[in-house]
Amino acid sequence: MKSVWITAKNRKRESGLYLFTGEYNLKECEVLTLNISADTRYKLYFNGSYICEGPCQGDHWFWRYETVKIPRKYICDGINRIEAYVYYNGGDIYHTQARKDSCALIVFGRAESKGKVTEINTGLDWKCRFLDGYKFIPSQGVHVSMPPVQLITPDKATECEVAVKSRCLLENDCVDDYGLFDTYRLKKREIKLFAPGEAEKFRCVRQTESSSELDAGKYTTAYPEFTFKGKEGGLIRFTYAECYCNENGSKLGLDRSGTEGVIRGVYDEVVLTGEEQKFIPYFYKAFRFIKAEYPEGTVFEADNQIYRPYFYPVEGSGSYCSDSETENRMWEVSVNTLKCCTHETFVDCPYYEQCQYDMDTTLEATFMMRLTNDYSMPRKAVYDLARSQQPDGMLAAHYPAWRIQVIPTFSLFWILLLSEYVMNSGDTGCLGELLPYAERILSAFRMLKNEKGLVKATPYWHYTDWVDGWNGGVPPEGRKKPLTVTSMMLAYALKKAAELCEIAGRGALATEYVAEYKETVKAIEENCYDGEMHFYSDTPGGRTYSEHTAVWAVLSECKTGEDAKQLLIRSFEGNYSRASFSFSFYTFRALEKTGLYTRYAERIFDGWRKMLNMGCTTWGENPGNPRSECHAWSSAPIYEYSAVFLGVKPTLPGYRKFVVRPQIEMADNVRGSVPTPYGEIEVSLQKIGGALKFRVQKPLEIEGLFEICGRTAVIPSGSGEFEAEFNLSK
Repeated sequence: MKSVWITAKNRKRESGLYLFTGEYNLKECEVLTLNISADTRYKLYFNGSYICEGPCQGDHWFWRYETVKIPRKYICDGINRIEAYVYYNGGDIYHTQARKDSCALIVFGRAESKGKVTEINTGLDWKCRFLDGYKFIPSQGVHVSMPPVQLITPDKATECEVAVKSRCLLENDCVDDYGLFDTYRLKKREIKLFAPGEAEKFRCVRQTESSSELDAGKYTTAYPEFTFKGKEGGLIRFTYAECYCNENGSKLGLDRSGTEGVIRGVYDEVVLTGEEQKFIPYFYKAFRFIKAEYPEGTVFEADNQIYRPYFYPVEGSGSYCSDSETENRMWEVSVNTLKCCTHETFVDCPYYEQCQYDMDTTLEATFMMRLTNDYSMPRKAVYDLARSQQPDGMLAAHYPAWRIQVIPTFSLFWILLLSEYVMNSGDTGCLGELLPYAERILSAFRMLKNEKGLVKATPYWHYTDWVDGWNGGVPPEGRKKPLTVTSMMLAYALKKAAELCEIAGRGALATEYVAEYKETVKAIEENCYDGEMHFYSDTPGGRTYSEHTAVWAVLSECKTGEDAKQLLIRSFEGNYSRASFSFSFYTFRALEKTGLYTRYAERIFDGWRKMLNMGCTTWGENPGNPRSECHAWSSAPIYEYSAVFLGVKPTLPGYRKFVVRPQIEMADNVRGSVPTPYGEIEVSLQKIGGALKFRVQKPLEIEGLFEICGRTAVIPSGSGEFEAEFNLSK
């Protein structure tokens, strides 16, 4: 291939924006296909029109590239101009896929015209300018993928000499005779391309001679487009906020949709030129409210300012509707939260870290697969996180990233993510490649067991949950002593790994995992169960207790049957450390497993109702005064309404067989659909007097088992509909 990676020779070391330009004489071009990647990030324009941006986040093993077909309406007969605005990260951003001291671009493609092919390749004939007018300034305490910008003037630029950085190497290309390959090994983007959506208008909530406060109507991730005109040399600042806050930065007691208080947060600045200007940030912003501050006399038509929503297109058929407006609203807010946390990766929060954390991603992918049968995002996440595996077998707590953080249990969450992905998508073929990662994770935990068979403390961060009184999310003494919950989660992961091995036809390994599971449960029972308290202590012999050990004791089946039920009752009725929103999904699963869902689930749902009453349009990291107002690990209502209220779950990979077991005590009149690889499963429940009308439609290829009111019915493959009416009084 003739194309090469090009760079700016003698480039500056700080973060900055470079404009690479290539010109091509095309006549009667019928098809123009471009492949493009960059380090760190690019925006591609063709003859002045926006085309796409990227690259989709990857790592040094596989640096991704995008493939685009240029719309025919943008191509002219004659000179055509390709422009790539490449942001180079100088290494001052904590969480990023960037490589330090590396600014580079590659374009390769072809133009087809009546049998004639013109190759499009980056090379020394391209031109480059460093855009001195853009200054990227990191914000203290905010580790976003792209820092705020101070735009002095877009016309201020320095010509740079173009140099070749390295040759092009695709994923399946041969390395050289000695097995060497370059740092950029290109892999084609696996997920959809997406772009800013249709323009939406802000509502002006407050305006003075020198400021305007704008409301997007709900929390979103988007590209705002500001138009203004002011006296040359003046400065306009745009501050992006998740919500209003008090003067001290607290949000306690404030309505999240209200406009009392002040707007604080990340900001961009633009120097006024005296002419009409348009400003669009280089990277998307997360916000509900924006404050524009400018010199008096500046023309800023607040009611005409717009933004374009930007997130991965979660297009699918998953739905839920109820007679309860509260439930419908909770579904809507949960979906909006998930969208705002789904971009080129799943992110913990869009305003701050923007990192693909293993635990967050396990939950977000699980929720997403209740909305769509586009499994490319969950699949990408499974593979992304697997490639972060460290020499000791642990995965990075978040990835892609150039700085490694390890939270031991987050590696176990990856096994749960793999299980959810396989069961929903039916992609059992991935197990041959991915099970070895699970083996190394479990081997790492095996090596960490002490003489009693419990997972001991490590130098890593033993984050468990954000609980009041737990320093850094770690139970008391958890940094020095074995944590009971870690061994319980290991036991649960061993069971899930055994199930995956059975699916993959590796029965012998499954047997080994089952045996190790039993040994782990035995060690937990002998060392962590407090017979006097009839509860599991947070550490062996310790005197602190939490809901977390009760939940994972049930899920891992340290306790079963009536014992498990009574343990969970003691947990809810006793005075123990309570789980946060991130943990609620697993508390729900324990309630479901013990038959206590109807008894206690509403108590947990109160947290979401509280946030609705606070005017939230996304779910916070926790109710009350959270750091982040948008955390998709809190979108559990998506799963609860779809998998529990409607009751639809796969029992074989890919829903080849499934069960419908609705919680009719909590779901009065509900309807919805659940996506599968074969199409939608539609369910409706309607209570009229003492009767329950029940209807299911399913794809013909799959088989369903329906369990209602102690009765069961089977709809075999080849049949697509089931209707029944039951007398609930009997």
